[in-house]
Amino acid sequence: MVDKRIKENYRAREGVLTLLEATLGIRLAPTGPRETVRSTHVTVTAVTDSAEYVRWQETRLHVMFEVESGWHVYSHPVPAGFTPVTVEVTASPEVAVNTAEYPPTRAFRVEGLDEKFYVNEGHFEVRVPIAVNVPAGSGTIELNVAVHIQACNEAECLPPAVVTLVLRLSEAAAA
Repeated sequence: MVDKRIKENYRAREGVLTLLEATLGIRLAPTGPRETVRSTHVTVTAVTDSAEYVRWQETRLHVMFEVESGWHVYSHPVPAGFTPVTVEVTASPEVAVNTAEYPPTRAFRVEGLDEKFYVNEGHFEVRVPIAVNVPAGSGTIELNVAVHIQACNEAECLPPAVVTLVLRLSEAAAA
């Protein structure tokens, strides 16, 4: 045995893509419903591992960012007055939304300020594990995603923005 993976609830289990990636050491593309929204200098795309959910099986929401060249977005921690990338997911109470997994950042200094900033640039992804713990026959669920961003370049910062996306997942047929 190489790895033991136990969840809080005996019924809960990791999704197929997560297990394959962990076991084989590869990265698989998510194939679920996809929505893309363009904000000023930043494109945000949300997609899930698959188009269907399996009750009690964890799946992931992938929120992918494409930041235009010459621009960056702030990440945690950030000094007061600036807005870091934050992904918030809301759904019905039966949907367990776990802690978002943010990518590594790079340190960034703003000339004339003493504070230290952390930024993301180019293409990066935030993953949010979710588990749908609903009774059989519940049908489609909706994931409401709010992404808080503030795009900046070397000379200016745009006002903070909130990008909203909605994904709908169908219930997988009983095995």
